Amino acid sequence: MANPVNPNPVNRYCVPALERGIRILALFEEKRTRLSGAEVARELRVPRASAFRLLRTLEQLEYLQRSEDGGYRVGPAALNRHGPG
Repeated sequence: MANPVNPNPVNRYCVPALERGIRILALFEEKRTRLSGAEVARELRVPRASAFRLLRTLEQLEYLQRSEDGGYRVGPAALNRHGPG
């Protein structure tokens, strides 16, 4: 029987917060090296508060770095194949 919240049974093993974090990292590309929290929220269609928490988590793990202007850019852990620290 399908789950009404997640009708696709294949996705029942998906971790939504992890998926959103990976989607944030995928927003960064060669021509788009900096994003604001508002841009991330808009792109992912999530509340700004949710985007902020996801961004802060990725920042703490060094997958993102916060710019002086408040935007975010890819951090050293995202560039290192071995992950954080």
